[in-house]
Amino acid sequence: MAFINGNNSIVTDKLHYYMDPGNKQSYIGSGTSCGSTVGTVPMGTLGASNVFSSDNGGIFNFDGATDYLEVASDGSTTGFNVNSYTICVWSKPTNTGQTAYDTFFSYDHTAHTTPYYGIHFRGYPTNSSSTSNRGKLIFVWNSAGTMTADQYILTGTTSTFVSGEWNMYSCTYTNNGTSTTAAVYKNGTQLSTVTRTQSAPTYFSQEVWLGKGNLASLQYDGGYGPCMFYQKALSQTEITQNYNALKYRFE
Repeated sequence: MAFINGNNSIVTDKLHYYMDPGNKQSYIGSGTSCGSTVGTVPMGTLGASNVFSSDNGGIFNFDGATDYLEVASDGSTTGFNVNSYTICVWSKPTNTGQTAYDTFFSYDHTAHTTPYYGIHFRGYPTNSSSTSNRGKLIFVWNSAGTMTADQYILTGTTSTFVSGEWNMYSCTYTNNGTSTTAAVYKNGTQLSTVTRTQSAPTYFSQEVWLGKGNLASLQYDGGYGPCMFYQKALSQTEITQNYNALKYRFE
């Protein structure tokens, strides 16, 4: 099944989860029940019922405090505990309510203690308390349940994560049991990539969230659009296809 948007369709191969606030299959426009237009992940729950806007064909406006989507109560039983994946998310941070981090996607540890994260993708807002990282993106994972300094990608430029501007941010990850290859993209352009000797990640019986992490300061503030999770690492060509398929809504 393809999803036609403008002149193109998004990639559907290994598409495990696709949340689009503007699609009635995903969100009816009211209430707190929200889910995927594909696959078998059960309907999730919004933290608040007043977050929908018809702007850009349908988006959520998260406040950096109480607004988020709990995709699943346990990522280990709903198909997010995989060793190859891609996350694509449309984001327009406003950073009026958040002063630390803006989390796109998190499937974290049971608490904000080592190893902290299973899958974690966020931006640093322009008013972030982490002054040296303002405007950057970070994508984090663990290796066999441990966390060290080489289990993340931090984009080098401070003008990547832009307030008041829609962009599609993506990350890809593959681990073959002994090595990790990961990358981060903005609108189909690769920003950073690494290949490192590492074991496969350990996942926990924990929630999968959009717009929230396992620490209060990790909540997202701003416009949140479609989010896709693939059970494979997309190529740059495929990520560009996803960007081109939906950019007409956010230009």
